[in-house]
Amino acid sequence: MKKADVGVALYLLAAVIFFIVPIPPLLLSAMQAVNIALGLIIMFNALFAREVLDMSFFPTLLLFTTIFRISLNVSSTRAILTSGDPGNVVRVFGSFVGGNDLIIGAIVFIILIIIQFVVINKGSERVAEVTARFTLDAMPGKQMAIDADLNTGIISEKEARERRDKIQAESSFFGTMDGANVEIVEEVGLENAFIFGLKSDEVIRFENHGGYNPMDIYNTDADIKKVVDQLVDGTYASDKELFRSLYNSLLNTLDTDRADRYFILKDFRSYAEAHKRVEKAYKDTSSWAKSAMLNVAKVGKFTSDRTIQEYVDEIWHLDKVEL
Repeated sequence: MKKADVGVALYLLAAVIFFIVPIPPLLLSAMQAVNIALGLIIMFNALFAREVLDMSFFPTLLLFTTIFRISLNVSSTRAILTSGDPGNVVRVFGSFVGGNDLIIGAIVFIILIIIQFVVINKGSERVAEVTARFTLDAMPGKQMAIDADLNTGIISEKEARERRDKIQAESSFFGTMDGANVEIVEEVGLENAFIFGLKSDEVIRFENHGGYNPMDIYNTDADIKKVVDQLVDGTYASDKELFRSLYNSLLNTLDTDRADRYFILKDFRSYAEAHKRVEKAYKDTSSWAKSAMLNVAKVGKFTSDRTIQEYVDEIWHLDKVEL
């Protein structure tokens, strides 16, 4: 076990203990000071990160720090209600921010809560979704540029592999924040949308515990084997090596650090079954017309006017100009 894993385990164990066991005011103040310091360190690292992958662990880090912070909140609340002594950190913040006045403190607390949920949470969520969409849309072009540079000899196989790995890492990071399909299903209902592929918990299980080998699917599914083989048998290009890197990325680790990183072969059969469901649903003209009308009626949320307005309000922060 790595030292980092031990540190994370002890960190979470401390959070659980703080939930259950009353903490002395001195230790509580020390832990709150550590929590504030961690928050500042995370903030400055995020501000000065040169590339997004420098903070690829950011979502997990936020989860751990949030659990720790909640446990401290529970401990400080328990201390206030039982002994009235939550420690120097809480006392100083109470006197400085709230002015030792219950009404002022309550008003400031409500304002902070509103800012946290309305401005910070929703604003950062929208910024993350927009950034994810733009980045994911640009990835096919980046991949084609790498293949073109490799075919012309501008870059070596090693450089191409490093660039592909970077794009894959970016895709894994940004893909978790792109909630377009989730939003659509929330609007129209699962019965009026066709979703295929692994569920999030299945992907997480494979990522954490392994157990997925694309060669198993390649060797047992004749349709998938035929499609994959066509990448390198001249079906799509006279140069059989043109799509070799794509072929390798699906079946082996010659061009990537892991075969079929995005579970494409794993999702293929589900994708084909989804097409059959679409064909079957289309034959029921009455039900299809109902679903189509519902989708059209609910699509208003995804208009460009709404999107641009959200950009103006939440990202660009522009003021209206009257002519």
